Amino acid sequence: MRLLEYNNDGEFSLAEFFVDNIPPYAILSHRWEAEEVTFKDLMNGTGKSRAGYGKIQFCGEQARCDGLQYFWLDTCCIDKSNSTELQEAINSMFRWYRDAAKCYVYLADVSTPTFDADDKSSQPPWELAFRKSRWFTRGWTLQELIAPESVEFFSKERVRLGNRNSLEQYIHGITGIPLKALQGSPLSEFRVPERMAWIGKRETTRKEDKAYSLLGIFDVHMPLIYGEGEKNAFRRLREEIKKASKSEQTDDNILQLLRCCTPSHESHKNENPQPFPGTCEWLIRSDEYQSLLRGGKSMVLWISGNAACGKSVQARFLVEQLKHSQDSLPQPVLFYFFKQGSEEQSSTTVALRSLLCQLLAQTTELLGDAEQSVGASPTHPCDSYDTLYNALQSALKDYRCGEVFCIIDGVDQILPAEKDIMFDLARLCVEPEKSGPALWSNTFKLIFTVRPTRAIRAAMSKDLAATGMIKHDIELYVGEEVRALSGKFSAEKEALLIRQLVERADANFLWAHLILTTMKASPSLTGAVLDGIINDPPRQMDSLYHSLLRSTVTSEKGRIILQMIVGSATPLTLSELNTALAIATKQDNKYTRRIEEEPDIERTIQMLCGSLVKVVYERVYLVHWTAKQFL
Repeated sequence: MRLLEYNNDGEFSLAEFFVDNIPPYAILSHRWEAEEVTFKDLMNGTGKSRAGYGKIQFCGEQARCDGLQYFWLDTCCIDKSNSTELQEAINSMFRWYRDAAKCYVYLADVSTPTFDADDKSSQPPWELAFRKSRWFTRGWTLQELIAPESVEFFSKERVRLGNRNSLEQYIHGITGIPLKALQGSPLSEFRVPERMAWIGKRETTRKEDKAYSLLGIFDVHMPLIYGEGEKNAFRRLREEIKKASKSEQTDDNILQLLRCCTPSHESHKNENPQPFPGTCEWLIRSDEYQSLLRGGKSMVLWISGNAACGKSVQARFLVEQLKHSQDSLPQPVLFYFFKQGSEEQSSTTVALRSLLCQLLAQTTELLGDAEQSVGASPTHPCDSYDTLYNALQSALKDYRCGEVFCIIDGVDQILPAEKDIMFDLARLCVEPEKSGPALWSNTFKLIFTVRPTRAIRAAMSKDLAATGMIKHDIELYVGEEVRALSGKFSAEKEALLIRQLVERADANFLWAHLILTTMKASPSLTGAVLDGIINDPPRQMDSLYHSLLRSTVTSEKGRIILQMIVGSATPLTLSELNTALAIATKQDNKYTRRIEEEPDIERTIQMLCGSLVKVVYERVYLVHWTAKQFL
């Protein structure tokens, strides 16, 4: 380690020391600016002419005031032209800051020209500039803030603002780093995702340095490969972190148990197609989704849409977007795709076990509790909904869990006799006081894709109605596919056909996909053939409706409701349908009045008729015009 020595003549000289004989020294933390003094400048004697020389003088003078003969700066004490030396320096950097007697933070963008040290006012004049200082946004300054035992902050004018202890509330508010970490608690007490999150909003000039700057935070070492990219650098960092785990073998055994006990949630997700290029992008740009990402507290986002509009594709898109973000900012991402007709995919108990196992597998610090939570062995998984729910709730309370994202698709596909998992999970977000105070320090963010019902709308905190944007996505998809049928239509006919298909689709992605598939396979697209393709429901739609009819419309009252909707000249209101239903089922006036006063008749209708029906502005419709033809 090279150290600078402040000589009696006011000059600086470099001295080299080995690990076992390094003297006490001060160290500087700062943000690199133009004209920093490099190792080469010091060797050539040209350092004094550069603007950064003032930082060297400041650090040397402050060290001398603190009784220290030696001091260190990263600008000029490392020969960065020597790749071997640079590798060693970066892998040693955390230790160098940790072992320093004093660390001086020089804030070039915080000015105190009129600062009075005796001023006892509650808000110092430099507070706003301190909060906005770019020093807090740099990647390397994270370890420089945490590692040293003593950290003192100075303004541009070299006025001491305070130390890490006296300013800890400011620093905690700016960085989000827990007070315990700022107060010197061992970093091993903080889980890996939590420490990873500290670097999240920080920047480094070279992308790979965002990962390399965390080596000391995790007490690992690895070679530097500039040019590998941020994603690969973080991948190698995570591998080194895993290798350093003292309980790696035990964790591997438990992870194997988790894999056996966890349903095929990944394959269930992949049963849904990838979105057509350019579609679904509106989801991640929406204010509701961005609020969910940036929000510092738990919340729920509900993405609503009718049957066959592409909600499951949207859910897959969001899962993969969030999982992709784990490369730079790891956080647990949980998901489950319900599906009617599958015993596994329509069971809330299986879903809860899957969510819990996913969380434990991604938050390895909690693996010690895994066996009690998921079951004793792969052949004896836990089958108690309440036990699994309590285990998931306890895991989310653990401070090591941090921010968790959870995407649930198709809750309307759940078997009627199952527990209401949607509201149980939502309670962890919207009623945190019932989950215990420990959950307040974490954030649990839920995204549901569901059919719109009054009960759901009343319960959810954020509603993203997808219908309008789905029409936009269908228009994009139809336009690209029709234009791909080059030469079959004139430009005028092509534009007319696109408008006709989008209108006929009526936000039903499945219909649009089936029609376009038929068109591409058809040897002829003359007027009569084309009209037949567009106006006749595809056979696959009939299969879908048959399945919906068999699985959801099982009561006589449900069949009567469908008959009324099909036979009505205009869409019935909820009130009109109540009255007509009471007459058709020969109920007396007293029963009719009770039905009319039922506040949740919308839910009753949708429970009886399932996905075949939608309610829009208090009027009842079939889900698509092809459903009327089918019925």
